Amino acid sequence: MKKTLIVIVCALGLGFIAPPAGAVVLDETTSAYYVGFIFTGIPPAEQFTYLQTLIGLAPGAEPITIDGQVYDRLGSSLDNLPAPNDGVKINVDPAKDIDFELGGLTYLLGKYDGPNAGTWVWLASGSVTLPGWDPVEGKYGLSNYAMFGVPEGAMTLVLLSGALVGLEALRRRFRA
Repeated sequence: MKKTLIVIVCALGLGFIAPPAGAVVLDETTSAYYVGFIFTGIPPAEQFTYLQTLIGLAPGAEPITIDGQVYDRLGSSLDNLPAPNDGVKINVDPAKDIDFELGGLTYLLGKYDGPNAGTWVWLASGSVTLPGWDPVEGKYGLSNYAMFGVPEGAMTLVLLSGALVGLEALRRRFRA
């Protein structure tokens, strides 16, 4: 009985931790994916460095200036973010949404140009749509995007640690 309960709890824990399935349009409200925002433009060659700085901040962090660049994690609940692999910048047509079928966990940066625009960052997998216009005001066009993969081991570690936290919570509940 105890082993069956453990198996059920682990399966449920993994189901609650895994990213939602199905096509999702990324915006600032999809908290299951939203990592943060980097104000103003980012030179394409610097996107990887800026991403690393952003994911080093705590979820919900107020806007903070680091080396002249403003980072914002407000509205994000994602914590213990995995380190990204190096990625490739790809230019796009700013008037269209872009559909992706991401193979594994991937950081997706959408750079939107215009006054007060910037770069939105999401961590997603599966079918997603990157909006052709900025997710808040809808008037700044997508100038380019970058994708940075996450090593497979990192996803396994995230899922395993979540399952272990769930098991510990159940153990404490049944002991009380």
